[in-house]
Amino acid sequence: MRLLERGYTIRATVRDRDKPLKTKHLLDLPGANERLTLWKADLDDEGSFDAVVDGGKTALHARKVYRLKKSQLAYGQKQVYSERPKLCAQLVLLRALLK
Repeated sequence: MRLLERGYTIRATVRDRDKPLKTKHLLDLPGANERLTLWKADLDDEGSFDAVVDGGKTALHARKVYRLKKSQLAYGQKQVYSERPKLCAQLVLLRALLK
């Protein structure tokens, strides 16, 4: 929001641009009509960030950590957090930046 307020043009990525419940809060931000575009991209999809970052000057990536509730775990299963899938997914964005 602050970047839009300061006049920056933003290319934001979402998994599905056609879900108003997921995107309306972004499109309603001050300055969004003039300086915000939403792009479909997914960290699990190699190449989906190529067009988004093409010609850009800066990339900002925020990652959310998901934790499963005990009820979602199989009986006796311990909660283990693996960084490998998350790091592999982030490489999709990094490779797009290097193109």
